[in-house]
Amino acid sequence: MSAQQLRISKVIKMLIVCLIVGIALFVLMLYGSIKTRSTNISRYAPFSTYIGQTWVLKEETHLFREDEIYVLDSKHPFTLLDRNHEQWAYFQDRVALDAPDVKAIAKVPAGATLKLDKAMQYTNGVSGFSSPTVLGILSYNGQQYAVSYRWGTLDLAKSLGKVANCWKFQQAPWQEKVDTAHYALPDAEWW
Repeated sequence: MSAQQLRISKVIKMLIVCLIVGIALFVLMLYGSIKTRSTNISRYAPFSTYIGQTWVLKEETHLFREDEIYVLDSKHPFTLLDRNHEQWAYFQDRVALDAPDVKAIAKVPAGATLKLDKAMQYTNGVSGFSSPTVLGILSYNGQQYAVSYRWGTLDLAKSLGKVANCWKFQQAPWQEKVDTAHYALPDAEWW
C-alpha cells in the first residue's frame, strides 16, 4: 500500500468514527429532550402537609390499572380517581374502548386508608405539560395497592402572567374541603 492510500484509509476511518460519535450524540440529545422528566416535590406546599401520613378517604374512589407504557412510576402501577377528578371521563372512555389500555380494578368505598409516601412533578418531554402526582399505598378490603393520584392543575393565565403561585388543587378524596389557594411548584428536572 502506498503512503497516499494509507492517508486515505486513515481519513476514512476518522470520518467513520466521527459519524458514529455524531449519531450517538444526536440520539442522546434527542432522548434527553423528549423523555419525561421528574422532580420530588414532597417538601412543597400543599404536599408537605399530607406526605408521610395516612389519610382516611372521605368519598368513594375507583382503582384503575393502565398499560405499562402509561405508568409514570413503575413502583406505583395503579391509578386512584374519584368522580370529581378532571381525568374521570378520560379514564371512563379508555375503559370503554374495543381494545382498552386501562382496566377498572375496584370501586373503593369511603373509609379506605391512603398512606402518602411522596409527591412527584412529571413533565412530558414532548408536550412540556406537567402533572403533579402523589404516590402512596391504598389499603382496602385487606389488600394494599401502590397507587398514584394526579393532583394539581396549572392555572395557565397566572403562569403566562409570570405569577409564581400558579398551581391550584381540586379537592382530593382525603380532604374535608377544597383548598382554594394557589401554590408555586418547581419545574421537573432534566435528569
